[in-house]
Amino acid sequence: MLNLFLFAVLCLSWGSTWVAIKVGVDEAPPLWFAGSRFVVAGVLILSLAALIDGRGSLKVNRRDAAQLAWVSALVIAVCFALIFWGEQYVSASLTAIVVQGMIPIFLPLFSVILLRDRLPAAKILSIGIGIAGLVIVFLPSVRASLSAGGAGRGNLLTLAGLTAIVIGTLSYCYGSVQSKPILARHSAVAVSGWQNVIGGVLVLAAALMFEAGAAEIGAEVSGLSARVFYAWLWLVVVGSVVGFVLYIVLLKSWGASKLSPYAFVTPIVAIGIEYLLYGRLINRSEAAGMAALFIAVYLALRNPDSARIKKKQND
Repeated sequence: MLNLFLFAVLCLSWGSTWVAIKVGVDEAPPLWFAGSRFVVAGVLILSLAALIDGRGSLKVNRRDAAQLAWVSALVIAVCFALIFWGEQYVSASLTAIVVQGMIPIFLPLFSVILLRDRLPAAKILSIGIGIAGLVIVFLPSVRASLSAGGAGRGNLLTLAGLTAIVIGTLSYCYGSVQSKPILARHSAVAVSGWQNVIGGVLVLAAALMFEAGAAEIGAEVSGLSARVFYAWLWLVVVGSVVGFVLYIVLLKSWGASKLSPYAFVTPIVAIGIEYLLYGRLINRSEAAGMAALFIAVYLALRNPDSARIKKKQND
């Protein structure tokens, strides 16, 4: 019963982050908003790692340091810089649908490419259906951008935002597979903390290069509303620290397969919160794309071997 409660809190935490990102990037410079969130969250997670596993767990040997920096750039800097930038032009619910739908589908694909894992027929089918779902999601923006009277700036920015979110998610999947050797040798909590700090610093550096100088960002940030600060604080504390701790606890207690339905629940949470705050519901195209992605996620997460074992035990 406690685990079910923790699972519900996890889904609410991670589902709400997509709306918190939207609240923030509607006013704040997106790269600064993302970078500062991850640096502070990373420091908190490293402090947690020191408490749980001791200060020695924070040490990373020279062999792994360069790989950790590379992985941090992929799973935090590239991924979330693009997602935060893209969500300026895409709704929170659609962002959640695309990201949560893509990760369980494309992680196995990169495992095959990089680690030479076997790709079962069900997972091949899930990739095909997932790509079809993405096409359905993209289609309205592409049509509007290409139509004679619809090639307006808004349609092009929506298309660019969706593209950035997809590329960012692919970067996360690629980096996650490459991080497996480091996770095998180091504490998962410590690795996550370092990824947040290193990735956050890289995003802040990009903010200084592409958004404005430090003085201009400081002036812009000082004029932000309280709701942006609360959204930032929510992302740091609830999205990063609380969400990560709950995920680790449930992963140890339940295992990956039983925990995997969070990929279905978090987009629904994002849709509900966005409706309550903004009165926005997903349209038919988004609903169709979500349905296709959910089918693809189900096929990607399904374990036919364990199902056969259970059937055999019942027989």
